[in-house]
Amino acid sequence: MSDFAERMAEERIREAVNAGKFDNLVGAGKPLSDLGPRDQESWLAQFIEREELEPLATAPTVLGLRKEAQSYPESLADCVDEAEVRARLEDYNRRVKRDRLHPALDLPIPIVAPIIDIETMIERWRIMLQ
Repeated sequence: MSDFAERMAEERIREAVNAGKFDNLVGAGKPLSDLGPRDQESWLAQFIEREELEPLATAPTVLGLRKEAQSYPESLADCVDEAEVRARLEDYNRRVKRDRLHPALDLPIPIVAPIIDIETMIERWRIMLQ
């Protein structure tokens, strides 16, 4: 955050405090409850539930990529041949690498989507089709 933006944020917070905007908030003066588990999956699930978010419609790219990775190999069932499976997985891995270079979330625990081992996934796809 730039110095200007930080000063503006601080000024607006001060103005809101002085105007009493934070008075009588639910839980004011009470300790924070347990913030829950610290692992990525649990934290994300609780955040999405607490904020009543549509899980993927409002999700940063990395969350969609993680969901996509979990769907393999079942989501590849409509592929007609190995070349199509390979192309889809290569596209997925390309998008993961792009997301890692420019993450949408700035969190203390970085959230990343897994790189898929293409040969292993192709083998799983073949077994699934049998």
